[in-house]
Amino acid sequence: MKKKNGFTIVEVIVAFALTMIVVLFLFQIIIMLKNVYNNNVVASDLVVKQSNISYMINSDLLRGQLNFPTSVSQNVNTTNYKCYTISFATGFTRELCYDTSENTISYNDYEFKLVDKSVIGSVSVNLDGGNLFINIPITYPDLDGNYGIKAAVTKN
Repeated sequence: MKKKNGFTIVEVIVAFALTMIVVLFLFQIIIMLKNVYNNNVVASDLVVKQSNISYMINSDLLRGQLNFPTSVSQNVNTTNYKCYTISFATGFTRELCYDTSENTISYNDYEFKLVDKSVIGSVSVNLDGGNLFINIPITYPDLDGNYGIKAAVTKN
């Protein structure tokens, strides 16, 4: 009588294949979780930058000493770098600049570096009948939504 110790080659191959399938699914889950985490970090960073830039612009626009904007001029206009000067009735001026190649937005003395791969869209700074409207769209390729800055001040 023959004694049977151990596994046959077929049993070993089947066990190995099943183990590899489980490992493959675990790696896919780990990669998916890593992408979700990275997207959340990017979204959080963009929201913080949006909040900081909006706060700086809005605090100037709503502060009484600056009064109302009287003119907006685009004083620097290159392919990647554009700068607007906002003049107020009290004589104060503020500069709003952005650089699409460096992913930076600066307002007055503050400069904000955006997340790599974020995209600054078509910026508009308009003064219409004493009402100032600022729109700086910011998007990120892997995320839905606009993380841009919108600010407005009206004469009334």
